[in-house]
Amino acid sequence: MLVAIETNITSRSVSFILVIVLLTAICVGQGAMMFITIEAATAANDQADRNVFARLAWMSLVLLCLSLIMTFWVLLRYVRQRMRDTQPPHEPSKYINAWELAGKRFQLNEDNEPEDPDYLPDDGEDEEDEDDEDSRPRDRWR
Repeated sequence: MLVAIETNITSRSVSFILVIVLLTAICVGQGAMMFITIEAATAANDQADRNVFARLAWMSLVLLCLSLIMTFWVLLRYVRQRMRDTQPPHEPSKYINAWELAGKRFQLNEDNEPEDPDYLPDDGEDEEDEDDEDSRPRDRWR
Protein backbone atom coordinates (compact mmCIF):
# COMPACT_ATOMS: atom_id res chain seq x y z
CA MET A 1 0.00 0.00 0.00
CA LEU A 2 1.44 3.36 -1.03
CA VAL A 3 0.90 6.34 1.27
CA ALA A 4 1.48 9.87 0.10
CA ILE A 5 3.92 11.96 2.07
CA GLU A 6 2.55 14.94 4.01
CA THR A 7 -1.07 13.82 3.64
CA ASN A 8 -3.01 13.44 6.84
CA ILE A 9 -6.46 12.14 5.95
CA THR A 10 -7.61 11.61 9.53
CA SER A 11 -7.16 15.26 10.53
CA ARG A 12 -9.03 16.35 7.41
CA SER A 13 -11.95 14.05 8.30
CA VAL A 14 -11.98 15.21 11.90
CA SER A 15 -12.01 18.87 10.89
CA PHE A 16 -14.83 18.17 8.43
CA ILE A 17 -16.90 16.44 11.12
CA LEU A 18 -16.23 19.31 13.52
CA VAL A 19 -17.40 21.90 10.97
CA ILE A 20 -20.55 19.90 10.19
CA VAL A 21 -21.37 19.50 13.90
CA LEU A 22 -20.87 23.22 14.55
CA LEU A 23 -22.98 24.23 11.55
CA THR A 24 -25.72 21.81 12.61
CA ALA A 25 -25.66 23.26 16.14
CA ILE A 26 -25.97 26.76 14.67
CA CYS A 27 -28.95 25.64 12.56
CA VAL A 28 -30.66 24.06 15.57
CA GLY A 29 -30.01 27.17 17.68
CA GLN A 30 -31.40 29.48 14.99
CA GLY A 31 -34.48 27.30 14.57
CA ALA A 32 -35.09 27.28 18.33
CA MET A 33 -34.65 31.05 18.48
CA MET A 34 -37.15 31.49 15.65
CA PHE A 35 -39.81 29.36 17.34
CA ILE A 36 -39.25 31.04 20.73
CA THR A 37 -39.67 34.51 19.20
CA ILE A 38 -42.79 33.41 17.30
CA GLU A 39 -44.33 32.14 20.55
CA ALA A 40 -43.32 35.35 22.34
CA ALA A 41 -44.88 37.42 19.54
CA THR A 42 -48.19 35.56 19.81
CA ALA A 43 -48.21 35.90 23.62
CA ALA A 44 -47.35 39.62 23.65
CA ASN A 45 -50.20 42.02 24.43
CA ASP A 46 -48.63 45.19 23.09
CA GLN A 47 -48.43 45.76 19.32
CA ALA A 48 -44.90 47.21 19.57
CA ASP A 49 -43.68 44.07 21.37
CA ARG A 50 -45.29 41.89 18.71
CA ASN A 51 -43.50 43.82 15.97
CA VAL A 52 -40.14 43.46 17.73
CA PHE A 53 -40.61 39.71 18.23
CA ALA A 54 -41.81 39.28 14.63
CA ARG A 55 -38.72 41.07 13.34
CA LEU A 56 -36.53 38.86 15.52
CA ALA A 57 -38.30 35.79 14.15
CA TRP A 58 -37.72 36.95 10.55
CA MET A 59 -34.08 37.70 11.28
CA SER A 60 -33.58 34.26 12.84
CA LEU A 61 -35.30 32.68 9.81
CA VAL A 62 -32.88 34.47 7.46
CA LEU A 63 -29.91 33.41 9.58
CA LEU A 64 -31.26 29.85 9.66
CA CYS A 65 -31.50 29.81 5.86
CA LEU A 66 -27.94 31.14 5.55
CA SER A 67 -26.56 28.53 7.95
CA LEU A 68 -28.44 25.77 6.09
CA ILE A 69 -26.97 26.97 2.81
CA MET A 70 -23.48 26.96 4.35
CA THR A 71 -24.03 23.45 5.72
CA PHE A 72 -25.13 22.11 2.34
CA TRP A 73 -22.24 23.90 0.63
CA VAL A 74 -19.71 22.28 3.00
CA LEU A 75 -21.33 18.86 2.51
CA LEU A 76 -21.29 19.17 -1.30
CA ARG A 77 -17.69 20.37 -1.24
CA TYR A 78 -16.68 17.40 0.90
CA VAL A 79 -18.51 14.94 -1.35
CA ARG A 80 -16.89 16.48 -4.43
CA GLN A 81 -13.46 16.23 -2.78
CA ARG A 82 -14.05 12.58 -1.87
CA MET A 83 -15.18 11.78 -5.43
CA ARG A 84 -12.02 13.39 -6.80
CA ASP A 85 -9.80 11.45 -4.37
CA THR A 86 -11.21 8.06 -5.39
CA GLN A 87 -9.43 7.74 -8.71
CA PRO A 88 -8.33 4.31 -9.91
CA PRO A 89 -4.75 3.50 -8.89
CA HIS A 90 -2.03 3.99 -11.46
CA GLU A 91 0.27 1.25 -12.65
CA PRO A 92 3.35 0.93 -10.47
CA SER A 93 6.49 2.25 -12.05
CA LYS A 94 9.28 -0.07 -13.12
CA TYR A 95 11.77 -0.81 -10.33
CA ILE A 96 15.20 0.64 -10.98
CA ASN A 97 18.12 -0.17 -8.71
CA ALA A 98 19.90 3.18 -8.48
CA TRP A 99 22.83 1.77 -6.53
CA GLU A 100 23.55 -0.79 -9.22
CA LEU A 101 23.41 1.87 -11.94
CA ALA A 102 25.73 4.13 -9.97
CA GLY A 103 28.17 1.27 -9.52
CA LYS A 104 28.22 0.61 -13.27
CA ARG A 105 28.80 4.28 -14.09
CA PHE A 106 31.60 4.85 -11.59
CA GLN A 107 34.22 2.14 -12.03
CA LEU A 108 37.59 2.10 -10.25
CA ASN A 109 40.76 0.73 -11.81
CA GLU A 110 43.24 -1.52 -9.99
CA ASP A 111 44.80 1.45 -8.10
CA ASN A 112 41.39 2.39 -6.64
CA GLU A 113 41.38 5.48 -8.84
CA PRO A 114 38.36 6.47 -10.91
CA GLU A 115 38.68 5.83 -14.63
CA ASP A 116 37.04 9.13 -15.51
CA PRO A 117 39.82 11.59 -16.41
CA ASP A 118 37.66 14.58 -15.49
CA TYR A 119 37.58 13.39 -11.91
CA LEU A 120 41.36 13.24 -11.50
CA PRO A 121 43.10 16.39 -10.25
CA ASP A 122 45.20 18.40 -12.66
CA ASP A 123 48.99 18.05 -12.47
CA GLY A 124 49.61 21.69 -13.40
CA GLU A 125 50.45 20.91 -17.02
CA ASP A 126 47.98 23.42 -18.42
CA GLU A 127 49.06 27.05 -18.60
CA GLU A 128 45.56 28.26 -17.80
CA ASP A 129 45.55 26.51 -14.45
CA GLU A 130 48.64 28.39 -13.22
CA ASP A 131 46.65 31.62 -13.08
CA ASP A 132 43.99 30.10 -10.85
CA GLU A 133 44.09 31.31 -7.26
CA ASP A 134 42.46 28.11 -6.01
CA SER A 135 45.12 25.41 -5.77
CA ARG A 136 42.72 22.63 -4.71
CA PRO A 137 42.04 19.86 -7.23
CA ARG A 138 38.78 20.10 -9.12
CA ASP A 139 36.24 17.49 -8.16
CA ARG A 140 33.11 17.31 -10.23
CA TRP A 141 31.43 14.92 -7.79
CA ARG A 142 30.97 17.53 -5.05
